[in-house]
Amino acid sequence: MSDLQVLIEGIVTDLIKARFDADVKAVELAEHYRDHGLLRNLSVPTLNISNVTIDLKFAFDDSDLGLPGDPSDDEKVVIDAAATEMRTKISAMKSLSDKVTVKAQRTILAKQVESAFKSTAVQHLRASPKERSSQITSKITGSLATKSVRLSAAEKRQVALLIGNLERKLAVAPKPPMQLPKLRVGASALGGMEAEKVSTIRFDVDLNGARWTEIEDSSGETTMQLLDDR
Repeated sequence: MSDLQVLIEGIVTDLIKARFDADVKAVELAEHYRDHGLLRNLSVPTLNISNVTIDLKFAFDDSDLGLPGDPSDDEKVVIDAAATEMRTKISAMKSLSDKVTVKAQRTILAKQVESAFKSTAVQHLRASPKERSSQITSKITGSLATKSVRLSAAEKRQVALLIGNLERKLAVAPKPPMQLPKLRVGASALGGMEAEKVSTIRFDVDLNGARWTEIEDSSGETTMQLLDDR
């Protein structure tokens, strides 16, 4: 929900509640006047809020707009699937088994590669595909280097292919919605702004509306109906 929607809904809600509170108080006073010997002869004070016109001046601060850094649900699915596939491929590579002979240690290292793949993809999600791919490749290489594992040329091509698949899927994955511009209202916020950047919304709030009216039908029975006051 935008700040502008919240502001307008808040104004309208406050006006309706003010009218409601005034009507409730008028009913209480009317009953008090009815039951008081002297007050019964006087007019019951009421506050009739009927029509209100609002001129709302505002401006949008769009100086820091862009896609949020966090991935959308669809982007998370793409990244998680690609990271899992990378772990599976790395685990089966000969370069890894030649250097890390214990299966449990290979599993741990492959999971570290998966984690590095995922975190780097998320961290550089809003970067260019070229930069993101470079960062992911560097992280994978660094993780493997902790156990002195160096991939062969063919294995490097496999890694590049998987990263390329990630980029193609990220390119079509639905993105999170754009950040909404912040709303600036009030004299202090708008005072120093250029006039063409300030917008105005005018709207009328009709608080007369309708009232419950007793209606008699052709059979003589009565029902309560909500009828327009106008």
